[in-house]
Amino acid sequence: MEQKEEEGEEMNRDNWSGMGVGLGVGILVGALLGILFAPQSGKETRKAIKTKANQLRDRVTGKFKKRA
Repeated sequence: MEQKEEEGEEMNRDNWSGMGVGLGVGILVGALLGILFAPQSGKETRKAIKTKANQLRDRVTGKFKKRA
């Protein structure tokens, strides 16, 4: 009986992590589509994408520096 409970808990964690990944991917795709279909010129859109990518890079590298 105890083994079935452990398996159920493990499956529940897997479901939550899969849902978290799906949510993250959905947010990313939605943001990208929002940027691409925004009423801006191509030059402005590329600049916005570059700025956001640099901000994301800085946040990620900052998190790794804090852990080290």
